[in-house]
Amino acid sequence: MNVDFDFERMETLLRYFYRISGVRYSLLDMHGEVACYSSEMTPFCHKMNQSKEGHARCTQCDADAVEEVKKLSSGYLMYQCHAGLVEVIMPVRQHGKVLAYIMFGQIVSGENPSDHWNQV
Repeated sequence: MNVDFDFERMETLLRYFYRISGVRYSLLDMHGEVACYSSEMTPFCHKMNQSKEGHARCTQCDADAVEEVKKLSSGYLMYQCHAGLVEVIMPVRQHGKVLAYIMFGQIVSGENPSDHWNQV
């Protein structure tokens, strides 16, 4: 069975999703390597990634999420990143084979986002 995934078409769809929702995305290949991502980070995440330690924690958190979602037989993984923000990762499958992963994130949860940002 030959399975081919069109990363360019998916990136186009994700860009539209980002424009209408403002939710950041990353598209990863089947090995968890970044193929494309929305160009903007939240100001908080941008600041976090400016330090070596902060960037390392973000990178490790994403890698851990990929490994965790690989263990699931279907569905998605919603988790809280190391900095307290909500992120989601889901595999893109065809005929049971994982072709890629889509990550959405940097979302604050709760009824009062301002309070959550202050807590983070």
